[in-house]
Amino acid sequence: MTLEVVELPKRKRAPRKAKVLEDQGALELTGLLDDREAKTEKKKTRAKKGVTEKSAAKKITKKEQQIIEMANNTVLPDYYHMVWSLEELDDMCRWLRTQSVVAVDTETMGVNPFADEIVGISFYAPHRGYYIPLKHIDEICLPKDIVADMLRPILEDRSTKYLLHNAKFDMHVLWNWMQIRLVPWFDTMIGQAVLDENQSKALKDMAPYYLKVEADKFSTLFGKITFDKIPIKLDPNTRTGCLAGYYAIKDTELTYRMAEFQGRALNRGNLKKLYDLFFNIEMPFLDIVWKAEQAGVLLDREYLVEKVAKDLHNELELLRQKIWAYTGEINLNSPAQKAEALYVKLGLPRVNKDKPMSTDKKTLKKLKKTHEVIGLMLEYSEKVKLTTAFADKLPKNLVNGRVHTSFNPVGTKTGRMSCNSPNLQQIPAKVGGLIRNAFISDNGRLLASIDFSQQELRVLAHVSQDETLLKIYRDGLDVHSMTAVGMWNRNNPNVTYEEFEYRRGMKDLFLDPDGKLVEDRLLSDDLVRKLFNEEKINSKNPEALREDVFLGIQYEKFRKDAKVVNFGIIYGMSEKGLAETLEITEDEAVEYIKGYFDAYPGVKRWMAEQRKIMNADQFTETMLGRKRRVYEEMQSGKKWLIGRGHRMGINAVIQGSSADMVKIASIKLQPLLEELDSRIVMWVHDEIIFDVPENIGMDNLRRIADIMCNALPLDCGLKSDIEVGAKWGQKMSEDDLSMFDEEDVA
Repeated sequence: MTLEVVELPKRKRAPRKAKVLEDQGALELTGLLDDREAKTEKKKTRAKKGVTEKSAAKKITKKEQQIIEMANNTVLPDYYHMVWSLEELDDMCRWLRTQSVVAVDTETMGVNPFADEIVGISFYAPHRGYYIPLKHIDEICLPKDIVADMLRPILEDRSTKYLLHNAKFDMHVLWNWMQIRLVPWFDTMIGQAVLDENQSKALKDMAPYYLKVEADKFSTLFGKITFDKIPIKLDPNTRTGCLAGYYAIKDTELTYRMAEFQGRALNRGNLKKLYDLFFNIEMPFLDIVWKAEQAGVLLDREYLVEKVAKDLHNELELLRQKIWAYTGEINLNSPAQKAEALYVKLGLPRVNKDKPMSTDKKTLKKLKKTHEVIGLMLEYSEKVKLTTAFADKLPKNLVNGRVHTSFNPVGTKTGRMSCNSPNLQQIPAKVGGLIRNAFISDNGRLLASIDFSQQELRVLAHVSQDETLLKIYRDGLDVHSMTAVGMWNRNNPNVTYEEFEYRRGMKDLFLDPDGKLVEDRLLSDDLVRKLFNEEKINSKNPEALREDVFLGIQYEKFRKDAKVVNFGIIYGMSEKGLAETLEITEDEAVEYIKGYFDAYPGVKRWMAEQRKIMNADQFTETMLGRKRRVYEEMQSGKKWLIGRGHRMGINAVIQGSSADMVKIASIKLQPLLEELDSRIVMWVHDEIIFDVPENIGMDNLRRIADIMCNALPLDCGLKSDIEVGAKWGQKMSEDDLSMFDEEDVA
């Protein structure tokens, strides 16, 4: 259904005559308002006698003076209406009930919808706008609970299409502060991401660009002043002074007009895929994200503060002492002091040509082999991030003991989600278990983590139709080993996949945990005979076995490097980038990449096809038609920029298709999750974390995983890994899980 096309709004004054109030709660308010009006008159009388000592002593800042002047020069249009009385509220509610499409916006004390109270709410539809003040210091506002009771049945009516910008924020505000459950029909921020991911998704940037309407940002106009302090008194003769009302209603008018513009674009015949993506995936998914954020996850504050934070601070102190033994006592948070210590005192080589004294992570990794202090500094930086971003910060940002992470469904240009407060995607893989274990389940509940195993590599196999990649996944082979075989065979005697895996497996038979050969095992006739009979080795000759073991050690290293190559190819890593990551020469990196394409010629062919598409059309598409536009790069005429555009576009097909898969799975899971008394609470890349009842049973978790793996079918299939426990990342065995009473949870 398309939105009504509206030209420049005509200014009309809303009818002001009193109407019979339909809401009983509003009738009960009458006496309260009389009392408030009496108090207001007393204040006005006192004001006529002169300013109070307190106001006289207060000095108006330059910014406040600018805002006062702005208010005095701002005329509230005739079709913008303020709602101060019950009659005006009733008029507005009657009007809202007649509208099929309405823009909505809220104003708050800040940017945290769980902590910053609502200040007002505005509406707009052609050709009329309203603002209901709820918490302004200049005037007595209608009580929030009465307004909420009158608005709730209207805003919760799904037959009306509500338009918002950054809808999830307003959904939280309306629920947290007014207990109104609004489900939006159109979010212009998401619309912008779908229609042009390269442009800003901020309303105040979109309006001038698309609508040719001036729209200053809040911070530009008001600085750090909260919305409740913005002038709101309206001069009835000049209609000036009501700056807050003007700003609030204008936001909703811009949202309406922006939704109109985007609606027309999405309804164009050649954008059918984007229309479906927006209305059938992004908008339904938005409501699921809202539910997850509302639920939040319980945090073990005591464990995080008393155990994790203390341990990390102790480890940081030990690392500081070790580093200072080489550098002297310096501030490790100061790049200048670190540079002085590394390049002047220790005389390390200056490997960064553009910034010779750089101490960033990329530069330090290049220096890792030159001095052991570099490894200590890198470890220090990683633990500082864990400490400051998670161990120290998380306990201070809880609401009723819970973490309410903010997820942005279109936080990246590829369509993949991002998150903040906290950014769960920044938890390091190696040491992040300390932090994950602080996220715990409620009593009688568990946290289940189910991921898409090697999701992006499987998507690559599907879109490229590379026969080798497809066979690997269909036959259950190891993709990283297969890639390593291709890399090895470039400059070494050729081996088969089977030979590679056989020798790589020797390490588990004849090496100790530190990776050293155990000669006693190799020379033990009984052990060798036993392994031979079990067909775990194909020779009894100690020298042949020794050679296979040492080849297996080399193969294992190649497999680790191959894993980096596999994901590096997807993310468009250059030879230089690969060389820096693996700490090898660029010539070796070139050979590695050639070896990769020797193993997977279908991938090479597909990438060449994508580059041709980008050269012609200047965009690529995901499996569902999400576009990644690379106009600027393709039109630059610069080889390096065109190359970057090619890498971005190819990556977007893989990453964007994977992101779409996660969103579709989340949508398709809703009926089953409701049946199982379960819900999604977090997403981290290809992993979905669920809050489930403790008696859910492994069979029901497999039902969830099965829907995930079939959300967006691939020719090579999908697999998932399931972890479930009282903590995020804990893995209970199926037997342990079955110990709970497995009563029917449906």
